[in-house]
Amino acid sequence: MSNAFKQRFDALAGPRFAAAGIADAATIQRGITAAVAMSEVYVDDGVQAFGGADSSVPQLVTTIRLFKRFGILKPARGDVIVVDPDGTPETFKVESITDEDSSSYLVIVVRES
Repeated sequence: MSNAFKQRFDALAGPRFAAAGIADAATIQRGITAAVAMSEVYVDDGVQAFGGADSSVPQLVTTIRLFKRFGILKPARGDVIVVDPDGTPETFKVESITDEDSSSYLVIVVRES
């Protein structure tokens, strides 16, 4: 899949996924900078991740896919993501980036209490 195709596909599909209830609105903020609003992100709970090359023990994590088209900075550990900020907000902190392509970042997050 070409980079341009992936970017166009995500931009066209995202609003439809949001309308179907598959995507959520969110904000991302680094430190004291202004939060960046995103009209869709994908939150996945219970994703199986492995502890690295030396470990075959799976760990269940939460991931969030963030789309570059919203003008976000490359996520960094400690960035705060608030999902559904205008409804029943859930707050997460970025732990690490697990994947990146031409259209998005996939981050492992920890739910804040």
